[in-house]
Order: sequence, then structure tokens, then C-alpha cells
Amino acid sequence: MFEGDLGFKDLDEVELELQTLENINFDTILKCSKILDELDDRHSTYIEKFKLQTLKQKYQKLKSADKIYKEIKKDLNSADTRYLSQKSKENLIDFQNLLANLGKFLIFDIQNSLKLRKVNLQKLKDILTSQKEIIYKHIASKDSDERKILYKQFLKNESELHKIYGKLSSNFLEYYNIDPIKHTVKSILNDSFQAVNAIKTNLKTTFWLCVFFGVCFCVPYFLNISQVPQTNLNDIIYLLFGVSVLAFLYIGYTIVFLMAYGYAIFKNNTENKIISFIFWIMQICMLVICALPFAYDFEKLKWICHIILENFNWIICIYISLFAIYFGFGIYKNKAYKDYINLSILILALCFDLIFISFVYARYQDINFLFLLLTFFLLIFIKVIACLKTFEYKYIFLFSVFVGFAMMPVLSSDFVRIIKLANYKDSFTIKNEFISKEILEKIPVCFNDYNATCIDKTTSDENKTTINNLLVKVKFDDRYYFKAHIPKDENLTDISQKENGEFKIKKDNILN
Repeated sequence: MFEGDLGFKDLDEVELELQTLENINFDTILKCSKILDELDDRHSTYIEKFKLQTLKQKYQKLKSADKIYKEIKKDLNSADTRYLSQKSKENLIDFQNLLANLGKFLIFDIQNSLKLRKVNLQKLKDILTSQKEIIYKHIASKDSDERKILYKQFLKNESELHKIYGKLSSNFLEYYNIDPIKHTVKSILNDSFQAVNAIKTNLKTTFWLCVFFGVCFCVPYFLNISQVPQTNLNDIIYLLFGVSVLAFLYIGYTIVFLMAYGYAIFKNNTENKIISFIFWIMQICMLVICALPFAYDFEKLKWICHIILENFNWIICIYISLFAIYFGFGIYKNKAYKDYINLSILILALCFDLIFISFVYARYQDINFLFLLLTFFLLIFIKVIACLKTFEYKYIFLFSVFVGFAMMPVLSSDFVRIIKLANYKDSFTIKNEFISKEILEKIPVCFNDYNATCIDKTTSDENKTTINNLLVKVKFDDRYYFKAHIPKDENLTDISQKENGEFKIKKDNILN
């Protein structure tokens, strides 16, 4: 495992990237930066100084080398040059000649960090040279263990490359056609392998951590009903471990969806103001849709909620249309989108929004509105991070974990039901003397297709009663705490109009 498969294609990619970095002419960039910085230092008169300061400020605002080049050409041909000395004119001509080879490179953008970038550039070259050697050795090696070690070192270096490229501006990378995303993918792979290795080497600790988290995931349900289960922990350790695994699968799905969403936004990143406006309208629309079930409880907002609910399908269609416009623009502008992987990621992003909305509407009675707002703002934060010029996957991963954990209190009732510790339905045969006659009289008799609490006459007699679909609110070592869902009107079977009959029975008084 983790042996990898490095080949000549990887070698070609490294050599091409290394050659690109070797071609970066930092001496020319440094000269341009220095001339621009000192442009107004060489003057003989006050008028000349003022004119040079004006030119400097104008060039700094332009930033791009090709724009500055055109502006200098225009300035040298204008009548204002009569205020400049011959020396200043020569400096401008020298500056113009240097700019001719830099295209759209942002000169002013790099002045303050030029030395740091030069250091980072050398680090990149050193690591890429090391990568070449690793690939050569990996191709030549026939030893499985050696290939694993080499591949791990290769991925570790890729993680360093991702980190260093993140320190360089996107303009710098774009100008030299360097796409660091391939290093990002391998950096994610490196982190994943390290996580798997950490689990493998600490299995016992991992198991007990999972049990602990299993307890934590179940606790919100018992806090909500103000009842604490009294049971031997040793009897349910493996069940708690299973709950933890299931919960982490939910969190894992959330992370995958949000990482995909973040990457889709990153690839779609554009400075177009209309598209940015559409992005924020999408977020407002999403918030309104998710807040609707909670707003309905406020009398003053009910009329608005009625209007929205009557046109809910249209609201969803509008949101999907905004989604399509936002990412459609990215597909149009970005050729890299036009492959099945990036399109699959887009589909995952849309699925997350629809799943999140469905989750809120299905479980809104169990959701605290403040928790929903917190989760929503975490989602906004993830999307804003994704708008950065480099794909900061570690931050997106971290906040995705927070979003996943924020969902756990809502799912707590499901977890305790899965391990049959509480909140599950079952059939129980109970001695009549220990059940309240008032409750027994209200529970209807079972018949076909009736799924609520009911009495099974076929297995009941004067001494015992079998009750089907009886909810175990919480289970103790020596007793059950039951809740019976009973129709308010005994002549009706519509369980939506129900009352709850709650009672406790010792296990000794249950016959099955």
C-alpha cells in the first residue's frame, strides 16, 4: 500500500515546471522595481520633482508592466516632457526597455516582497530537483519497500510545494502559466496517508476516542429529554463505537461535499462584479429558504411565509438558475472546467445545497435556529475562503469538520435509536397490573397498516397486554421509560392529532 506509481510523465511535468522557474528573470524584475521606486529621487527642479511624483503614482496604479510600457511611451511623446531633465528622460527610456520583456507582469505588486519571492523561488527549484531524483530512483527500483519510502517522500515534497506556491501571488503564477493545483491534490493525498498511518499505529487510542465521541454524539438527545440512561457502559461499548463510525461517515460525507464545493468556487473565481453579485444573491436566497420554517412561527412574518411557500418551487428554480449562471460563467471562462472531473465536482456542489435544504426542512423541529445560523455562516466562511487566489484546502477541511459536528446534535436521536439505547419502537408484552388503566383504554386496537402505538389483541388476555410500536424514550438497567403515541380522539386514527402517554415499567414486569 502507498507504493505509488511514478513514471516518465511525472518526470516530464517536473522538468517542464523546473524549466519555467529557471526562465524567470528576477534581475530584470529587480531593476524595474528599483527604477519605479526611485523615479522621483533624481530631479533638479521642484517642477521636475512634482512631475516625476505624478508619473510614479500613475505607474503604481497601473501596476501591469505592459500598461506602464504604453503609458511611458505616451508620456515621452507628450509636451510635458519639457519639464524633465535629459537624465530623467533617459531613466524613463531605460525603464521602458526593461518593461518590454515583462508583458502583463505586475511590477508594483512585487516590490515589497521581491526578496522573499526570490528565496521561495529557490526553494521551489531545490524541491523540484529533489523530485526529479526521487522519480528516477522510483522508476529504477524493484524493491517494494524502497518504492513506498520514495513515494512518501515525493508526497511530502508535494505538500511543501503547495505551501510555498501559496506564498506567491496568483498574478505571479498566472503570468508564468504555473498551476499549483496538481501539487495541492498530492498534498491532500499526503495528508490522507498520514492520517491513515496515525490511525493504524494507534488503534487502541483510536478505538477509545471513537467510544468517547460515540457517547458525545448520544448525549444531546438525553439532555433534550432531561433523562440520563442508567446502563452498564461495558454492555454498549461496541455499539457506541459503531455510532461513532456512523457519525464520522456523516461528517466525512459533509467534508467531501464541501471540499468539492470549495474547489468549484476556487476554479470559478473571477473578478467580474456581476458574477460576484450573483454569488452573494445565492447566499441570501439560501438563507431565506433555510430560515423559512423558523420564520413561520412569527405572526408578523406569516404572510410573507405563505407567499414564499405558495411559490416554493419557483424559489428553488430561481436558486438553481443563479447557481447555473454563476458556475456557467466559470465554465465559459475556464477551459479546465470542461472535463468530467470538474463537472462532477459541480454536480456535488449543487447536490450539497439541495441536501442541506432537504435536511433543514425534514428536521427543522429538532434544529435550534441559532445553530442553523452558526452552520450557515460557517458555510459562508468556507465559500469566502474558496474565493482566495490559492486553494486553502486545510482551512476548508477544518471548517467543514465544524459544519459536520454542528449537525450531530440533530442526529443524536437517530444514533440512540440505532443502538437501541433510547428513542426506538418495539413490541412489549406487559403485565396488566403495572400499566395504568387510563393509558390502556386510550390505546387503540391494532389493524392493518396502522403504524402508531396499538394493542395486539391476538396475544393479549386478562393478565397481560401486548403493545406494538411502543416508543422506548430511554432504557435503564432495570426499567424502561415508555412513550405511547395515542390519538386525541379515540374515534379517529389520525396520529397527527395525538397525545403522549408516558410511563415507566420495570424489566421484571415485561414478559418478552
